Amino acid sequence: MDHAKEMVVIAHEFIAFLEKRNEVSKQAWTCRIGVHSGEVIAGIVGKSRFIYDILGDSVNIAARVESNGTPMKVTITHATKTLIPEGFQYESKGNVMLKGKGEMELFLAEKVN
Repeated sequence: MDHAKEMVVIAHEFIAFLEKRNEVSKQAWTCRIGVHSGEVIAGIVGKSRFIYDILGDSVNIAARVESNGTPMKVTITHATKTLIPEGFQYESKGNVMLKGKGEMELFLAEKVN
């Protein structure tokens, strides 16, 4: 179950890196990060140039969560939230219509100091 927590921790570290970088750079960068937990299929795709890829509905949901996320915040689904019982504070964004997926409750995950 640590995989979900590690993904959210790394997402926060990535945002912290961008914030630090933006303090000294002329061009400020922002990002949105969406995390969803679920089943995927992984494998190598291609005949002459091999690419490792993951496929499945969970990948599509994670992409929709990211596109509905808040800049410089980590947005997660209830499926991910249930795998992380402590270490974060959650703020509900309410039910959000995800294209092709229907309504899903999304949360902003903030690290607890």
